[in-house]
Amino acid sequence: MSPKRKPKLRPKIKIKAPQPPVREGLETMDELEKYIRSEGFNVFFGRSRGIEGDMIWCEGGEYCYGYSERGSLSVIESSADERAFVRAVVNRLGKTDKLARMEIVAWTWNEQDILSAAQELISMGVGFERNDIPDFDGRYAYRIFAYSKDKVKIPSAFYSKYMKR
Repeated sequence: MSPKRKPKLRPKIKIKAPQPPVREGLETMDELEKYIRSEGFNVFFGRSRGIEGDMIWCEGGEYCYGYSERGSLSVIESSADERAFVRAVVNRLGKTDKLARMEIVAWTWNEQDILSAAQELISMGVGFERNDIPDFDGRYAYRIFAYSKDKVKIPSAFYSKYMKR
């Protein structure tokens, strides 16, 4: 009987997904707010328990970044140093999924409709991502998400034409 051979172990290869570029040079809260607005992140500035979603506020000499849902506020980042806080928030926002910066602009059950919606968005110069659901209530749902900052380019007639839920 031959002795059992040990299997060859291959080194594990770690593949990192490409990260969106992080905005360098931001140091103040004003610069951070301008950056967040220009990139279309849905972040509220100021503290309010009535708002649901990400928010940035200043409390007791500390800058805070957190998430509010159903009146419950969770602090994710906080720092007394404005520069360090701004860099930490920009890093965190740079790692968010791009669909988090997008809003749904088209929803239909017909593939031809979604293809024509995509063509219209291309002609308008709107950045978008198509995200279909193969089995939504037993049917195929076709969806398109556009960047929040590009929604101003889309006329209201587009929504009435392609939002067919």
